[in-house]
Amino acid sequence: ANFSDFGDLTVNGGDGVGAVSSKTRAVLALSQDGSTNVINYITIATTGNADDFGDMSVNLKSTVASSSNSIRGLIHSEHNPEDTDLIQYITIATTGNSATFGNLSQARQNLGMSCASPTRALFAGGRSGGTEYDIIDYVTIASTGNASDFGNLLSSVKFGAALSSNTRGVFGTGVHPSSHANTIQYVTIDTTGNATDFGDLTVSRSKGAGTSSSTIGIFCGGLVTQRTDVVDQITIASVGNASDFG
Repeated sequence: ANFSDFGDLTVNGGDGVGAVSSKTRAVLALSQDGSTNVINYITIATTGNADDFGDMSVNLKSTVASSSNSIRGLIHSEHNPEDTDLIQYITIATTGNSATFGNLSQARQNLGMSCASPTRALFAGGRSGGTEYDIIDYVTIASTGNASDFGNLLSSVKFGAALSSNTRGVFGTGVHPSSHANTIQYVTIDTTGNATDFGDLTVSRSKGAGTSSSTIGIFCGGLVTQRTDVVDQITIASVGNASDFG
């Protein structure tokens, strides 16, 4: 399968986009090297340009990590010019500015890897200064408060991507520790524990994006030595190597 044009954002997305959604609406927090705090939204069942949702409380810089249940979206990004542990949230069905949710266990940037079940959101990997992390944090989405320790990735990962079903979180793409990754790993979201090997991507790469239905996961694009348009698919409930999607 190939992708078709949907519409345009209100501003260029720049370094990254943090996307969260319900069954009817997608909300996108735009990162532009610390120079924008714009949030857009679209109605998923239609096509057309995005509309203004509100603003993040701070400007976003570089990689954005985001996840959601059907009600609330959670967003993390470093802020120009510093790493941060701040998690913000929005209510997807409304419009308005973000609010503070709590803090990660460790301030970091280039995180990218966030996914959720209906009750719990995970934030994994990232780096701060010269230190790269294999940390997995979790929060309870319906509440506010600081993150707790979930477990660890198979190795430290920055510039990664994540996707999930209601039960399983899957992490893929990224750099760990100094080369592009083809490793896919997974956890059961509503337990705690370390990640387990799932299989391999078709192409080693970083800075991809992850999205999914309740059964199929997709890792899109990324960076090898140049940008790539590769799209891989997996069956979330199984384990095994990814196959080409289109």
